[in-house]
Amino acid sequence: MLRLCPLFLLSLLLFTACDPRKKELLDELEKASRDTVFPRPYFPVYPDSWWKYLNQNGDTVTKTIPSYELVEFSYGSNYSGTYEFPSSYVPLWDGQPCFGYSILHGGELTEFLREEASEWEIDRYTPSDPRLSNQAHWTKRRVQPLAVYTVNNQSYTDVLEVTEEKRSWVSVVYTYRYYYARNIGLIHLQTGANELQLIDHYIAPH
Repeated sequence: MLRLCPLFLLSLLLFTACDPRKKELLDELEKASRDTVFPRPYFPVYPDSWWKYLNQNGDTVTKTIPSYELVEFSYGSNYSGTYEFPSSYVPLWDGQPCFGYSILHGGELTEFLREEASEWEIDRYTPSDPRLSNQAHWTKRRVQPLAVYTVNNQSYTDVLEVTEEKRSWVSVVYTYRYYYARNIGLIHLQTGANELQLIDHYIAPH
């Protein structure tokens, strides 16, 4: 069996410690041991991609995806129950981790998009005291596929229209609309007085 003298081992340790590639190699090994949650077709938020929008004030707003970020393993819960997500590298949209078509925000994982016509609840509040039943409210999202959608004088094909509606026991509190084009991402957003219209974009090679 090969034996290494203490002096050689010390030299090897010092060499490794001084090697500028050491941290980079360790980072690569750590990343390889984790899963990467890659983007989905209607929300292709790959690192180095960007989208430029015109907002309701006529100003240009740019959204960029710098890199995949590590989100540590955790448990979460929302009104529909508990869930867990593993330690994974995921893209960030506006600083919020994206797990495919779900966003992690405030410790809750919320599904914001599906690829087929469907409807689902993302939030519900029902007071335990019946006397406060008029304070109950819930929020639903509905997806409607569109063959063509035009925004800012540009027509897009294969689009998903997402309508988010919050209701109380007596009325509609608000209605928001989002439009996602396949292999492009968010092309139009209408949330109350706020609006974003896509004017340019770049999807990085992946």
